[in-house]
Amino acid sequence: MGSIYVAARAEASVSVPQDLMTIRAPTSAAVIIHEIKVIQTSDTDSEQILVRLRRTPQGGSGAGIAVIPRGLQDESITSRCLVTANNTTQATGGDIVHVDGWNVLGGWHYLPAPEHRIVVGPGDFFNVQFDKTPNSPLTVSTMVVFEEIG
Repeated sequence: MGSIYVAARAEASVSVPQDLMTIRAPTSAAVIIHEIKVIQTSDTDSEQILVRLRRTPQGGSGAGIAVIPRGLQDESITSRCLVTANNTTQATGGDIVHVDGWNVLGGWHYLPAPEHRIVVGPGDFFNVQFDKTPNSPLTVSTMVVFEEIG
């Protein structure tokens, strides 16, 4: 078992489609995605938004915010992954490995069985994509729990 980390971005303003979270695996290790949560705290109207999980050879760009992953078992360990949040130019290509609908009145939670967890190869990117311009700007928080192997 490798080291497990959490990358979180709280209360970001989201008004356009974007990569809510992007993780670049180190070139010497694979990454396993254990859990993802997306919530919003500003809108009281029901709205359905598509969430895509995409594995790509390159990430998106555009005003991304650096996120520092924190070790879950040992907070002193440092992740070798590069993590950004809220990239407004979404990653394209690669493989869409999961698609789901999210009604913004409830949180969106991805917690797969261990044998269904997404594996991201060394040097590749994993993107949590928000696929629609919302009816009104949302205040969104995103969390990804991942493991580095290698």
